[in-house]
Amino acid sequence: MLVHLGTEPGSKAYRLLNPTNRRIVVSRDVVFDEDQSWNWNGKEDANSGAYEILFGKFGDQGTQEDVIMEEDHDEPWDFNEAKAHKELIVACEDEIESIIKNKTWNLVDFPIGAKAIGLKWAPHAWNIKLNEILHGLNSVKCSKEPSLYRRKENNHLLMVAVYVDDFLVTDSDLAMIYEFKREMAAKFKMSDLGKLT
Repeated sequence: MLVHLGTEPGSKAYRLLNPTNRRIVVSRDVVFDEDQSWNWNGKEDANSGAYEILFGKFGDQGTQEDVIMEEDHDEPWDFNEAKAHKELIVACEDEIESIIKNKTWNLVDFPIGAKAIGLKWAPHAWNIKLNEILHGLNSVKCSKEPSLYRRKENNHLLMVAVYVDDFLVTDSDLAMIYEFKREMAAKFKMSDLGKLT
């Protein structure tokens, strides 16, 4: 059994702790069993005191001491591997089309003599744009969890959880959810995946 620690920055993968060998596992292939939990005080925790889980300003920040990162490499490692998979090329083309339609950023010619900075700026640009739009829709970012937004109207509270470019929306009033979807669809090219199962 692994313990869910959160999401891996810069990816759509989960960070999981294996308490028996004190290793962090990063994987997208995860099934959550909410009826189970790790017995932190039981016999299974033979290394009690050998490590400490730290909870930082914005939730879990990983483990202290020597933890080896393992990654799930079922997905292509780089572009050379990815380009062999047609479905990944189509997904990339769809993503670029969405970026252009939503005007997330402007593509410009690379300046002569300049060095590339990589894609580190892309998530930052997306977060800034998304935050501006959600703020404009009267949504407030949670101070404890930066991927959670809330909007209160009358006696209803709309909650929006953001995971990269996916949204989980909930409210006690279905009409408010539909209104939020319409507002977001006016700003972004969106797909509604329906109810969470």
